[in-house]
Amino acid sequence: MVLPVAAVFLFGACKKDDSANQPRTIEYSIECPNCFVVYYDADGNQVSLQDKNSLWKQTIEAKQGGIVLLAAQNSSGSPTAVTGRIKLNGTVLTEKTTYCPISGTVLVTDTIQ
Repeated sequence: MVLPVAAVFLFGACKKDDSANQPRTIEYSIECPNCFVVYYDADGNQVSLQDKNSLWKQTIEAKQGGIVLLAAQNSSGSPTAVTGRIKLNGTVLTEKTTYCPISGTVLVTDTIQ
């Protein structure tokens, strides 16, 4: 009777941590009338896009320990605020808004836990 109970404690204490396997859905978005956008894709590669506006969103599956980065620069020719937002599984992870009379630029970055 002692042996089965001891086995339960030994194997129960060795429960595997599945947090590394949990999905980490990242959504990048901006608020800008016309922006040049740079972001990191799921493999950590830099992607650059021109002429993106507030309708632009990009979703990737991130890896634990991965760096997420979003940069947006106003290219509309008119002064405006620029917002960059990164969501993790639907919840805002980080967000920043800047305003510059010439060309508003925002940089948002974080490390996925």
